[in-house]
Amino acid sequence: MGKPLDEVHIQLVNEETGNEENGETNGDGYFTIPNSRPCTYRITASKDGFIDFKKDNFLIRMTVKSEVKLPEIKLQQATVKGRVTDRAGNGLRGAKVVVSGLRRGAVGTAVTDDLGGYAIKDLPLGPYVITAEWKDETNHGLTSIRLSLDREEVSAPPMRLLSVLRPSAGPRPTPAPGVRRQRGGGTRPRN
Repeated sequence: MGKPLDEVHIQLVNEETGNEENGETNGDGYFTIPNSRPCTYRITASKDGFIDFKKDNFLIRMTVKSEVKLPEIKLQQATVKGRVTDRAGNGLRGAKVVVSGLRRGAVGTAVTDDLGGYAIKDLPLGPYVITAEWKDETNHGLTSIRLSLDREEVSAPPMRLLSVLRPSAGPRPTPAPGVRRQRGGGTRPRN
């Protein structure tokens, strides 16, 4: 369960009349909208940096205690996913990815997996610069892109580090007995 959010704007719209009722959550994540009449409502919860929560056709009925049970409202933030590659398009394992808000500084970091992939979660909506860096003893690459996070999951375009060519996977395997190496690196059975 997430932590309670304060200052979330809650709006109830009577789906029959169009009348609006508004409230705001307190520090414990609770809100009160007095004098709501029993009927069907559209509920919207919104807060800067979060994706709006919306639920249509919510029926409010009064109980003996005049309590209303609302659905659990969870505000989501964005996730950015992407891939970092070398100039040949090979995924770069171990690249550092930093997401920086244009007005907030660094807000998230990740290290790429074996295929060069990364995912950074719980980012407020808005414009960002995503920077990828990779280095070893002989190569160093750095690149950045601008990206706007405006929905729950955003796929970033691949970030190609043109100054990096990933080292080969190692020496070529030794041919099995009875097989000789051909010119160009292939093998064929010995006659």
